[in-house]
Amino acid sequence: MLKNKVFSPSFTVSAGTFSFIVIIPQLAKMVEPYEIDSLINYTKRKYRIDSSRIYLSGFSLGGRQVCDYAAYNPFPVAAITSMAGMPGLTSTLAGKCEAMANARLPIWQFHAKNDSAWKYTESQSFVEKVNSFNPVIPAKFTLFEKGIERLNHNCWTQASDTAYKEDGKNIYEWMLGYTR
Repeated sequence: MLKNKVFSPSFTVSAGTFSFIVIIPQLAKMVEPYEIDSLINYTKRKYRIDSSRIYLSGFSLGGRQVCDYAAYNPFPVAAITSMAGMPGLTSTLAGKCEAMANARLPIWQFHAKNDSAWKYTESQSFVEKVNSFNPVIPAKFTLFEKGIERLNHNCWTQASDTAYKEDGKNIYEWMLGYTR
């Protein structure tokens, strides 16, 4: 959307009209959560932003990184979206999910049913595990029938399309519904 210059310059929700500052780090490997803290702090110093409206969204490995960061430090973030990426299904998953649930962190997870890079059932299990801790805001899971591009892994083109809505909101309007 940014590449094709079709990202909406602003979004109107009940609280007013808002624009996004989009920062897209390209990760070739996982980074430590404190490095994301550094990026958030740099962004707060460099740009005029509303600190109560910091949202993280990630695709694939970036989606996993967003979830891991949110478990490590959910409080600077108002909401997260993860597309075809989630914390690894390891022995630490329950603790990560409990931390996000207890932090009242809104989560919207997306995946494609035919994704052959990461099984959608892992994203589904992640959301179910978060919701097993009875969060005030239940985590959402959207399963698209088909992903696109290599390995059918790309569900982010659909999820980030402003025309795609659930409950009358696209992901940007959904994110803007939350503050810290």
